[in-house]
Amino acid sequence: MTLAGGVWVERFPEPYTEQPRHWKVFTPDGNLVATVDVPRRLDLMWVGETHVAGVVTDELGVQTVEVFPIQRPDPSDGVLGWLLDCGRLFEP
Repeated sequence: MTLAGGVWVERFPEPYTEQPRHWKVFTPDGNLVATVDVPRRLDLMWVGETHVAGVVTDELGVQTVEVFPIQRPDPSDGVLGWLLDCGRLFEP
């Protein structure tokens, strides 16, 4: 949950793949406001207004801090794409 009362929902990647982890951020009333894609091995440690940060541990146990942007919809793109994308949350 965010400080503003929003909810982060993760769509788990398929097992045994290197698919990234995909998060959707919703307002308390259910509107999609952002998405975040991070590597599968990222341990999320910090969430800011525009970026997230975490630690990735490689095969040798070496840890690296990595930062990724929070993607927000562009108002000039309209909402249809975001509404359609929202449906992916419920795919099997």
